[in-house]
Amino acid sequence: MARFVILKHIADGVHYDLMFERGGVLKTFRAEAEADGDEIALEESFDHPLKFLDFEGVLPRAPGRVERWDAGTFEAAQWTEKKITVHCKGRRWNGAYIMERQNGKRWLARRQPK
Repeated sequence: MARFVILKHIADGVHYDLMFERGGVLKTFRAEAEADGDEIALEESFDHPLKFLDFEGVLPRAPGRVERWDAGTFEAAQWTEKKITVHCKGRRWNGAYIMERQNGKRWLARRQPK
């Protein structure tokens, strides 16, 4: 099963990076607010190297530091340019989530009822 991680990035402000292992990289989405709740606004970001699955601390080439906010495994039921459906097994992200592209790089993640 593939892995995911949500990193809390603390620099001038705080944001959260949701990263899914896919195709040898981490597909990354940024949340300006804590990535918890039934609806989470996301912005698609650049791919990150797999080493970020296990990384915490001061970033070598970016301002600030990151802390692991959640991590676990996931299964992708659907992964298209417009819609991603994942079943996550993490401490906080545990269950089914549907992520839909709103426009451009903007996405909305919705936690599905159990």
